[in-house]
Amino acid sequence: MDQRASNPNYTRFLEQIAYWEDVTESNNSSPRSLWESGGSELNAERGEALIARAFSHFLLVNVFSKHYNTQTSAKDLGIPYVTKPETTLSPKYDRGNVAEVYEKINKDIEEALPLINDATHDVPMYHFTKKSAYAFAARFNLYYEKWAKAKKYANFVLTENPASVLRNWKELGEVPKDILPKSMAYINNQSANLFSFTASSVIGYVFGPWYRGSRFNHTGYLAKNETVFVKMPFTNSRKLSLSSYANRPWRQNMNNFDKTLFFKIPPLFEITDAVQRTGFTKTVIVPFTTDETLLVRAEAEVMLGENEKAVADLNIWATNFFKDEVNTTVGEIDAFYNSVEYSSADAISAKKELNPKFSFVSKVQENFTMFCSVAEFSLYTRD
Repeated sequence: MDQRASNPNYTRFLEQIAYWEDVTESNNSSPRSLWESGGSELNAERGEALIARAFSHFLLVNVFSKHYNTQTSAKDLGIPYVTKPETTLSPKYDRGNVAEVYEKINKDIEEALPLINDATHDVPMYHFTKKSAYAFAARFNLYYEKWAKAKKYANFVLTENPASVLRNWKELGEVPKDILPKSMAYINNQSANLFSFTASSVIGYVFGPWYRGSRFNHTGYLAKNETVFVKMPFTNSRKLSLSSYANRPWRQNMNNFDKTLFFKIPPLFEITDAVQRTGFTKTVIVPFTTDETLLVRAEAEVMLGENEKAVADLNIWATNFFKDEVNTTVGEIDAFYNSVEYSSADAISAKKELNPKFSFVSKVQENFTMFCSVAEFSLYTRD
């Protein structure tokens, strides 16, 4: 209640706040002080906010626009890049082009990296820490065709001993193969998981040992011909099998139920009514892992022409992921993919026709990129 002139105890600032006017007065409690205050004590928060904004727009631009390339991205329709809180209803944004969006993402990343401070987090797995921010920077620059920067940022994550920071697949393989203990062990691995977030989703049930979602799934046919049980450069012309893996996949094929899975997405349920047993399906997603960052570095090395370094990284990954030690060579990888036919409508295979806007400098580079792609795809079906 405004007592007006009968009560002179007020300031111009309080009057503006009471009447929801634009605040022009300076005050420690003003909206400007609250939302736009700066200072070095907030550097860590600013850094994480910038990297979160960059990551969000990176996801959006790769869903709603074409992927970045140096030839057409200056013409390809981009997405709005939101940098300020919105104050109007249903605003109209300029989508710009993909190249402009990537420039803004890059600017946010470069500004954010030196600001992030891990000491500000009590539960780091749900925050962009130094390592998870650098892992994102590595992935982004791989998409951005900045191969040297992708490798540089991956180096920070992987340290001088990459094998020591990868997921312990043999240890995970000893966990009971039921989906909940297996997937919970996966998401709780603090050394390999660089960043996690929760989601309201049925994905844990769809990619679980139930009929739900079984029509559209990772089937035995795909596993046999394209992913889990295919030949690899290091398998001596034999196909991979269940026993090839440090952490064996789960599979079932019967009566319209055909799934081959590596349990990594927990099926969680938030109960809102204990009597009716109703609520919301939830899960935890791990978008950045040390394993993936190692493969980002390997692909960057391929594009830089550093084939021996790339194969060394791929051997580290494969030795850790599979049961037996892997020591493949540049020549073996090249010869293997030269011997495999491209996948077609008549005969599918793990070798796909790659169509980047840039040109491969050699057949060896294309074959190496194919091996990296197969390994990276493994992370989404297996890691």
